[in-house]
Amino acid sequence: MRLTDILLPSKIVPLALLAVALGFGVESLRLGLWNYGMPGVGLTPLIACTLLLPVSVYMLLEAPTEAEREARFQAGPLLAGLGFCGYVVALTYLGLILPTLAVLIVWTRFLYRRPWKVTLLAAGGVTLALYVVFIRLLGIPLAVLPA
Repeated sequence: MRLTDILLPSKIVPLALLAVALGFGVESLRLGLWNYGMPGVGLTPLIACTLLLPVSVYMLLEAPTEAEREARFQAGPLLAGLGFCGYVVALTYLGLILPTLAVLIVWTRFLYRRPWKVTLLAAGGVTLALYVVFIRLLGIPLAVLPA
């Protein structure tokens, strides 16, 4: 593998996974692995990060194919990932309903290029389903709307 191969689009995901594995691994240690004679809240994330680390390193060090070397960077998947990160942050400040509707409308209308009728029905239906499952059935204490 050449040094320039690290800048290929196919190596962005392994780099991101490596960063996530290291970052969440460090934070899971700060949460505590063992409390009061039982597993702490940081144990499960640490196990997941420990499993993710060798996978990301293998993907990063794997020699790219010719097709991967010739592939051009496409912004769509990166924008979708950043949009998901923004959605997670927005959940904290805007509740479940508004960010979910916004992400689903943008995703369905602009990424999948569906008509507005389908977009609005799908976004409303999925948002309602998430509300029913997470708030009503599971009783998860999520803010529904901004406070």
